[in-house]
Amino acid sequence: MALDARKEVGAREVAIVVMPLLTLLVSAGLLFRSLPALESSRRDDLMKAVKPPHSLDDVNLLRQVLTDYSDGNAVVVAALISNIYILMLSFAIPGATTLSFVAGAVFGAYRATALIAFSITAGASLCYLVSLCFGRALATWIWPVKVRTFRKEVAKRRGNLLHYMLFLRLTPFVPNTFVNVVSPVVDIPFHVFALATCVGTLPQNFITAQMGLKLATVASFAELYDWRVIAFGVVAGAVILVPTFLGAEAGKSLKDMDVAKDDDDDDDDDEVEVVVGGKRGNKYE
Repeated sequence: MALDARKEVGAREVAIVVMPLLTLLVSAGLLFRSLPALESSRRDDLMKAVKPPHSLDDVNLLRQVLTDYSDGNAVVVAALISNIYILMLSFAIPGATTLSFVAGAVFGAYRATALIAFSITAGASLCYLVSLCFGRALATWIWPVKVRTFRKEVAKRRGNLLHYMLFLRLTPFVPNTFVNVVSPVVDIPFHVFALATCVGTLPQNFITAQMGLKLATVASFAELYDWRVIAFGVVAGAVILVPTFLGAEAGKSLKDMDVAKDDDDDDDDDEVEVVVGGKRGNKYE
């Protein structure tokens, strides 16, 4: 499938989008069935914990159950967290950050960061494809002014979209859900969207995974925030942005130099003199 947001979407493209979503739903059910059975009371508590909105007690309950399950079933638990994460992002369901906290608590900051990065990239990419097939009219209806504004901003940065998308992913100015849904509507290429999502969310993924390590020791979500971890995320984001910005500036400079060179060549052509019959004259005289 040619992932061009500007092309009409046919039945084949719709099928390619729907099949992974159905596969995720089926696999989620199979993963649940493969885990050891829970006591009925604990199963009820778990079902309550996974339904948004999530309190800190709900998140800690989910952490406790998945931590117990991960002993001897770590791969299955990781696959289940990733599966649910991808499904939530695919349909723009809020609450995925809770799974980032839980993943950090269960698997540690580094392994959880890798798991979250994969899940976010896959889930956001599927959301892009769902919106590409079904969401154009809906997105324009929900956010008419924002979509027009975003389209203008993208058009102004068409030559350097990767830098712009990285900026959006690394900063909190535009909600990620909006970016996921509207990107195909404003003709952002899929490869730019996916790469910026994977790289640009890494600092945030690490911060939330690191916060998850403190779930069992805090009394409120506010206590999860650690200025040192946040500072690390800010520095990491700057490290990601600076090379892209410098590359964009270098590309702009080279383009300007090429334009200037072309202008100089034209001027030289106008001023070249030739000798005709022992007289000097302009080549066009």
